[in-house]
Amino acid sequence: MRYTQATDGTGYGLAATPEQFFDGRPGYRGPLGALYFCGASTRAGHGIVGAMASGKAGAGKILKDRARAAVRAS
Repeated sequence: MRYTQATDGTGYGLAATPEQFFDGRPGYRGPLGALYFCGASTRAGHGIVGAMASGKAGAGKILKDRARAAVRAS
């Protein structure tokens, strides 16, 4: 309830309204260096397919960030 305003939980994440699609949803990188998000409330969309797609997108973001960090370290 605190973060998504979803009382008693919801299987579909944030409300599927025009204001809460794409950039209106949280991205995959959190405010802390190693915090990443995935799930039905992220930019991939709501429901089961959105949650699965967010896992793939979040993993891609992690790999991209790690590769970028490796290049900087070398």
